[in-house]
Amino acid sequence: MPNFIDLFGVQIENNREKFIQYLTKGLELKFLKNDYKRQFLKHYFLLDKIDESDNFNAIGIDASGKKREFINGTYFYLNRASGVQNNGDTIRKLDADVFTSNGTSNEVNTYFGRKSEYIEHEVLKEFLDAQDEGKEMKVCFIDGSLYSRLLMPHLIESPINYDETFILKHLETLFQVLKESLKKNVLLMGFSKDSRDTSYRNALLDEIFYEERTNITHHLTPDELQTINAVIKGIDLINEKDIREFYSLIKSKSVLLKKMNQIFDEYNITRTDAEIIYRFRDFAGFTHPMEKGLGRITQQKI
Repeated sequence: MPNFIDLFGVQIENNREKFIQYLTKGLELKFLKNDYKRQFLKHYFLLDKIDESDNFNAIGIDASGKKREFINGTYFYLNRASGVQNNGDTIRKLDADVFTSNGTSNEVNTYFGRKSEYIEHEVLKEFLDAQDEGKEMKVCFIDGSLYSRLLMPHLIESPINYDETFILKHLETLFQVLKESLKKNVLLMGFSKDSRDTSYRNALLDEIFYEERTNITHHLTPDELQTINAVIKGIDLINEKDIREFYSLIKSKSVLLKKMNQIFDEYNITRTDAEIIYRFRDFAGFTHPMEKGLGRITQQKI
């Protein structure tokens, strides 16, 4: 890569606006902006500002990382974690190393994931070390794996050469922070949400679809409505007959179904919840809780 750094710099500069667009808002949202915004505001609420006189201590902890396998079978990985406190202080940890493995790719991925969890717990441990015992309650927001690891510890020998006992070290640190949290009155709130989740976005898009369907229902026959429902609400399992009938209907009633066609196109684009919140939030807030139920494809099969 050092031999290509000049060309890399040129590519980044030439595509600067595209990089900014895709790495923040994602793929351009050509249509339905106003509809998204309206539905978003129905389910997004202002987060009341905490009175600065309140003696409230909280921290949010998260980690991310990446690994790469080299031609000789060696892996390089880097994990980083940060804890952001409501007083503005930040705790940072970074773990970078190389290793070899006699295990499967799944076992390597499991090891890498546990390393990411471990560095989060190290951040929490540093936060706990700075707290006094038995005073007012503190709150820590952390990945939900903190609790799932108690239920499914995967207590097996690590497949990583010279680090076979890592899982024991990992669990020992986990129990230490749980014990210390209880001792120092720190409430641990575990969150389990993939940053690439699309549930909230899909729910908003569903609302847009239902609203538009209601608006045009009296202009369509029952069979035409069935065709639209079959294609849009069965979008992951569409058969050729349904899609041909749908496009034929769009062509014959292009003005009436212009927005419905845009909704169909939008369903075919993957957008994350994070992208939608980034685009449309104007203030710090929170969304309605969601009962997710079955996944989208499973629902369509039923």
